[in-house]
Formats: sequence, structure tokens, C-alpha cells
Amino acid sequence: MSEIDSRLKKVINLIVKSGYQLDADALEFLKNLDQDLVYDYVNKIIQELATSSENPLFLKREFFESGIARIKSLEATSKEVKENFAGFQPYAKEITEKLEVLDDSANREGVEGNIENYVNYFRDRFFKIEKILRERTDVKDAISINTALKAPIKSKMKIIGIVIDKRERKRTIFIQVEDDETNLTILVPSGSDKTLFDKTRRLLVDQVVCIEIIKIEESVFIAKDIISPDIPERRPNTSADQIYVALTSDIHIGSKKFLSDAFGHFIEWLKGSEGNGRQREIASRVKYLVIAGDLVDGIGIYPGQEKGL
Repeated sequence: MSEIDSRLKKVINLIVKSGYQLDADALEFLKNLDQDLVYDYVNKIIQELATSSENPLFLKREFFESGIARIKSLEATSKEVKENFAGFQPYAKEITEKLEVLDDSANREGVEGNIENYVNYFRDRFFKIEKILRERTDVKDAISINTALKAPIKSKMKIIGIVIDKRERKRTIFIQVEDDETNLTILVPSGSDKTLFDKTRRLLVDQVVCIEIIKIEESVFIAKDIISPDIPERRPNTSADQIYVALTSDIHIGSKKFLSDAFGHFIEWLKGSEGNGRQREIASRVKYLVIAGDLVDGIGIYPGQEKGL
């Protein structure tokens, strides 16, 4: 067997072990590539597939052509960034920004932080998560807590509520939940199924869940199962351009605990002044910076804060 055949066989083994198959045209394409590079190309493509929503059985020629072209483009960009290390060439700067304002809160009245605001927040949160829960086929028949309280003894039912308290005594866990009408205390006895007991122990206050219960006495309910909301499956939006968005929050400029040194390093990295070659390459592709709240540590926290900000 020639050295070329040996290297190509190694590539084919990699593809098969990864759970894919080659069609004849794709095999011919791989044969004609530089055999010193083909294994690395295919390995990178398979690694990309592992994190992709695509799951093809046969890998066709077009798939490898586009994948290798993309890898070569990234390698060329990486090489360019390294060659321009001192000057730092921000690739993202050359890409036209695409921004659409869906909702502008600048002219809205802010919240006052009073009890009514908190109640409205938790009510809104409860109804949104309740809607997600009711998309499950095993939760569609859930009833209100008020209806559960009026149900006959030995009734088996499901309710949706927000956990407002949880206590454990002698291996019996007491959960107090409420909806938009009333509240209910549910017991998880020590002899309960281990899976249910573990689920209950992981419950957090303010968590919205569906609980399957049995009414054994007036106002006494035993939990049989706890159902958490599913995370909806959504295919991520991707960009045709190889650019990134940096996500951050809770920076709290103005606080005594503000991490000024770390924030400074972050800014220098975005500018391309810090980091190794790969890190600078990533920085060169950051087109957008999203700050998800708490950029500053409030207003009026200490005298003269406005001037400092």
C-alpha cells in the first residue's frame, strides 16, 4: 500500500468511526487533495458537525468543498492577523453592521421598585413559564390550585405553581406553591421515589413547575411527580459573515467591588492589544458587544457618582 493510500485510509476510518459515510464523488475529491493536509481538514469539518444541527448520513463532495473553503478562509484570516500582529487588523470593522431596533424603552417610564412592580414582574414570569409548560402533552390537563382544593379526596391531578417556600423535616419535604389565585402546601414523604425526592431537593424558591399530586385528605396533598418546563428547541440564527458578538452583564461600574483591572484587560483585548494570536483573531471578529444590564452600580449610590460615571 502506498503512503498516499495509507493516509487516505486513515481519513476514511475517521469518517466511518464518526458515524458518517462517503459517496463515490466525495471520495474522488478527497483523493485529489494534498494528502498532507486532508486529514486535518476532514477532522475539523467533523468537529464542526458535532456542534451543528445538521446530521447527514452521507457526506457529499459539495459538503467537503464548502467546508475546506471555509477552513482555508479562516486560516488565511488567521495568518493575516498574525502577520499584522503589531497593527491589529479588525476584520469585523470591514463588515457592514445590521441592526434593527425592535423595541425602544428610552421613552418609557421606569419602574419604581415598589411592591406592585415586583408583583407584576412575578405574575408576568409565571404566565410565560406556564405557557411553556402547557406546550407539553403531559401538562395540558393541569388545573388551577383553587380547583385542586375543591377536588374530591383521592383525586389525582396536576397543578402549575411558583414555589414560594420549601422546608425539609425528618426526610419529609414540604413545598408551598401558588398561582395567580391562591396557594397550596404539598408533601413529599420520606418513602417517596428517589427520583422524585431528588427533583424536590433541587427545586428553588421562585421556580415555576408542574406538580402531579394526589389529594389524600382535605387540604393534604402528596406529590407524585415534578415536571419542569422544557427549553424550546430553536435552530440558532447564524451569520453569513464570520463575525462574533461578545455578551457581558453586571459590570457595576461605580461599585466598590467593580473589577476595574479585569474590565480594563477586557477592553484592551477587544482593541487587540492583549492576548495570544488566537485570542487576538477572535477579538478581530467581534462586531457587536451586548451588555445585558447593570453597566453601572445604580444612580445616587454615593455623593458625586454622576460625575464619576
